[in-house]
Amino acid sequence: MKNKSIAIIRWIGLLPASFLAAFAGYALFKYAFLLAYSIDETTSYPASFLCGIASGVSFVMVGVKTAPSSKIVVAYVLFTLSMLLYGASLMLSIMQKDGFQLVRGVAGVLGGIIALIAAKSESK
Repeated sequence: MKNKSIAIIRWIGLLPASFLAAFAGYALFKYAFLLAYSIDETTSYPASFLCGIASGVSFVMVGVKTAPSSKIVVAYVLFTLSMLLYGASLMLSIMQKDGFQLVRGVAGVLGGIIALIAAKSESK
């Protein structure tokens, strides 16, 4: 009974953990660049790109690690969800002509693809 309740808690916490990890990955890289190079991710394309990749990878991979079972299915679902969110972000950045947000969105998509490939190779 205890294992079943832990599995239920893990399923409930999967999506919030993924969103928190995406934010944490983004913030970690943002403040690392700010402290190390005095570069904000809104003024440097490489910093913006790496922040986006960190966000995309951490969103999918933390969800896969949190899921108690069906890790490949979870990876595909989280990848699809991240593509929807980054797609909306890309559309807004194109409409607002914000190059840094566009780079972050493309990098987030790339990060999601990297995480999906890593999750698939990890399950073999």
